[in-house]
Amino acid sequence: MQTKKEQSIALGDTLNQRAFVVSIGTGAAMLVVGIVLLMNGWGVALERLSDARVLSLWIALAGFISAVLSRRGRAALGVGLILAALYFSVLLTVLSMENLGAATAAITLLLTFSVTSFVIPSTSMARYANIAAAVLSAVAVLLDIFQPFQRLVNPYPSLAWGLTALLLLAYGALILRQYRSYSLRVKFIIAFLAASLIPLAALAFINDRNTRVLLNEEGNLALRAAARQVAVRLDTFMTDNLNFIRTQANLPQVSAYLSLPPSRRAEKNDEMTAVLSSFARHNPIFIDSVAVIDLDGITLLDTFTGDIGADKSSRSWFQKPLESGLPYASDLEFSQTTGAASIYFSAPVRGASGEIVGVLRTRYNAAVLQEIVSANNGILGKGSFAVLLDSQSNMRLAHGVLPALIFKSVVPMDSATLSDLQSRRLMPPGSAEELSTNLPQFEAALKNADAQPFFVAELATGLERGAIANMQTQEWHVVYAQPQDVFLQPINRQVRANLIVALIAAVAVAGFAVFISSTLAGPILRLTQTAEAIGAGHLNVQAKVESSDEIGVLARTLNRMTQQLREFIGSLEDRVAARTKDLATVAEVATVTSTILDTHKLLQEVVDLTKERFNLYHSHIYLLDEKGENLVLTAGAGEPGRIMAAEKRSIPLSREQSLVARAARERRGVIVNDVTQAPDFLPNPLLPNTRSEMAVPMLVGDALIGVFDIQSDQIGRFTDSDVNIQTTLAAQIAASVQNARSYERSKEQAEFEALVNAIGDRIQRATTLEDTLQTAIREVAAALGAARVSASLQASYQSEITGEN
Repeated sequence: MQTKKEQSIALGDTLNQRAFVVSIGTGAAMLVVGIVLLMNGWGVALERLSDARVLSLWIALAGFISAVLSRRGRAALGVGLILAALYFSVLLTVLSMENLGAATAAITLLLTFSVTSFVIPSTSMARYANIAAAVLSAVAVLLDIFQPFQRLVNPYPSLAWGLTALLLLAYGALILRQYRSYSLRVKFIIAFLAASLIPLAALAFINDRNTRVLLNEEGNLALRAAARQVAVRLDTFMTDNLNFIRTQANLPQVSAYLSLPPSRRAEKNDEMTAVLSSFARHNPIFIDSVAVIDLDGITLLDTFTGDIGADKSSRSWFQKPLESGLPYASDLEFSQTTGAASIYFSAPVRGASGEIVGVLRTRYNAAVLQEIVSANNGILGKGSFAVLLDSQSNMRLAHGVLPALIFKSVVPMDSATLSDLQSRRLMPPGSAEELSTNLPQFEAALKNADAQPFFVAELATGLERGAIANMQTQEWHVVYAQPQDVFLQPINRQVRANLIVALIAAVAVAGFAVFISSTLAGPILRLTQTAEAIGAGHLNVQAKVESSDEIGVLARTLNRMTQQLREFIGSLEDRVAARTKDLATVAEVATVTSTILDTHKLLQEVVDLTKERFNLYHSHIYLLDEKGENLVLTAGAGEPGRIMAAEKRSIPLSREQSLVARAARERRGVIVNDVTQAPDFLPNPLLPNTRSEMAVPMLVGDALIGVFDIQSDQIGRFTDSDVNIQTTLAAQIAASVQNARSYERSKEQAEFEALVNAIGDRIQRATTLEDTLQTAIREVAAALGAARVSASLQASYQSEITGEN
């Protein structure tokens, strides 16, 4: 039996061991979570203290420190450290990032309850920890519902829910392991909440996931449509200008001018200059120059006079129309003359007979692209914008919200590529660092545009969601993007609506669970308290019957049991006194008979004392004969007993219709409490008033000595307790009979040996053969009580006497 101090030490060791297990498990689990988050966000800098990767590692470190403290016997401190790290991390997370309220609330509640119930149950610390977890969980959920201030968008909702599910499974298993040790009310609450909230949570998760997927698909399609719309407008601009330059190149004035001999062209210069100026008025804001070039690539006339006479034969916009005979639109190039970014539209000019006589060229300022792109800002709502990029270099040609990024590549280019592009005037002068940003996620999305036109990356000042569309007329990408938080607003509104419904349902289910647990567990707990009071000895306590169901039946049964217990205890003293009296009688009979060595006297004394002391109608004893075949009545109480003993009544051991014979055969006590109903009862005319009878075997070890039979004139007189008492008495009687028989045999043997010795002594005194024979005959006759004894002798001569052969 342990002392209270030993029990306290044992409990402390158990709690320390539990705390160690929880601490190691929590540390390992959060370390895995941190590693997963780090791998998922590889290459993204840890810019905030509230970064989930940092917070998960904090909790992991707290878990391992707690394990050390638990080994040193400071379980409460270790667990408190884990909970403090959890609460601090959760608070920072929900204050800095949105759409994590439900996940963090579930983790906080489950982890707190599993830790407190497993390590520090029924303590003030556990209560405070559970209250803190409930408050923090409510704050997390309410922040997601009402969005009181701007927070970061959770970029990986599926990952967050996946990690949450794993943690819930781990700590849910810990709660189930302790389920048997919880109180009935807590079990009811857990069972109701699990049965109700788990399907509700699963439904909410599926609904949330489906809603997110649907709204994401709709948003992505809208972005793709916007990107295509911008691409179509740009393609339209390019196509219109190609058609315009083709039309202008087919005008007779242009063809006639280029068909003139060089010596006569000067006469038409003023007229042709006026024609070119009229072409420039097609878009006076962005057309920088309109020129005609002869077949040698020499600029004959140009509205930008600085280029007149310049050799343009190496330029792609000159060579391509001559090769294909079709209008041509160049990539964005940086003018050799002005250094400005430009787009060139050119078309071949044909003579009267259809031969190419020159090229008509229009130079647009590249700002026209920025104008078109910027005009499409906001078509999908707040913050939406377009970006135009050259697919060869991923250089931005136009940017809807950050013009400063124009002519900069998405990521730095190697020096050889940059030099090649600059030599072809496809990029402005400058170093790779000056002419680039460093957005690898955006670069990866552009490279994978054909397979996946949707992406999430940083394009401007933060995280944006975008879609990519390719132009038909140029090898350019159009990206249309929207800030992630704006893009997710419809999703978040729907999620908040779902969350409110789920929260209301959860609160209703929790309240219903508490109500049902109180309704069902309350009466049971009160019955338990009543049972404990009864167990403590307060038998006057009554259970309150509160219903007619099974609990009410249990209360009534408990009350009946208590009543029976009171009655039993009330009669117990009488039964104990009666049994004590019976045992005293057995002891008295044993004491009296232990000094009697005459078997008949012994048995008579037993039956007389038994009848008197036990207030019986009759008692008698049967002894087994020497052959072991019959039970002979040897002693009986009163006059009927002496008569039956004198008559030497006997019962064959094999007789079926005999209670006495059955007790002997079965070696156990037999009771018949109503002899009129017993088929094996043998009525005795000397005992007409017998109503119940009991026969018990008299045994010494396995040896049957006889049967002790007692009878009563009352129906139902004998019980199993009486069988035990009389069996004990029968065993003592058997032992006394055995002792008396042994004494009688020893006495007879001693007398016989004394007689033989006396006869031998007298024979030895005789001097003659005749005297010897006379003495022997006389003594034997006296010993045997014989009237006449004779002896005869026959002479016999032996060889050893006579010595003759």
